[in-house]
Amino acid sequence: MVRSGPDADFEGFTGVHGPVAVGHDVESDLAVQHLARLGAAVENAGQQRKALPKPWRVYKPVIAAIEGWCVGGGFALAVACDLRVASATSTFGQAGLKRGVVNGQQTATRLTRQIGMANALDLLLLSKWIDGTEAHRIGLVQRLTEPGGAMAEALEMARTIASFSPDAVQGTKRLAYDNHDLSWDEALDWELEVSERSFRTADSLEGFTAFAEKREPVFGQVPALHTLGFEEFWPNDNIPEWRS
Repeated sequence: MVRSGPDADFEGFTGVHGPVAVGHDVESDLAVQHLARLGAAVENAGQQRKALPKPWRVYKPVIAAIEGWCVGGGFALAVACDLRVASATSTFGQAGLKRGVVNGQQTATRLTRQIGMANALDLLLLSKWIDGTEAHRIGLVQRLTEPGGAMAEALEMARTIASFSPDAVQGTKRLAYDNHDLSWDEALDWELEVSERSFRTADSLEGFTAFAEKREPVFGQVPALHTLGFEEFWPNDNIPEWRS
């Protein structure tokens, strides 16, 4: 685990026993137990196979540090994160078609949005595995490292994010995801209204004051995420629900 908890500025995970995840072995991973505690839904309950809990609509950025194998259920979990850091020798992919089941578990929905339809179908319909270098080339992985360097790079990214206003970071993440639920014009209008509200916060005043005074800003003194108007300016009654 990279960092977690109610006071953390980001969430992150890596495999606690070697690779980040291989198939359903990941269900015993401490990282998944933590994500489940965040309140991620477990679908298909009862006697059916349960879906892997995923960090969806959680305000804090989630970064995956990947070394080694990241396939099957582990691949689905990594794709559900906001950012992925991996070593060049890591392995990614789904094997569902080889076992007679769909390559699903929410990966089809996420991949087509993350890396485009053609790249997603290349992975899904061929049910193939790729290394970290190829994953980085197609945009699935945001940072590529030498073997053993994924965690350090993920931590460096997390430190950068943690240096910004927590409200501004979390608000930016919500803008990026929720605009997919709106038409083009609705999304632009909604984003503009929220952006205008962002200029009225204490962190905004601190940021511009620190810039003028040539010093480092001290953010997070007056929480204001709830004042940015995400729900107030949402153009319909189907308001997405987000968790801290």
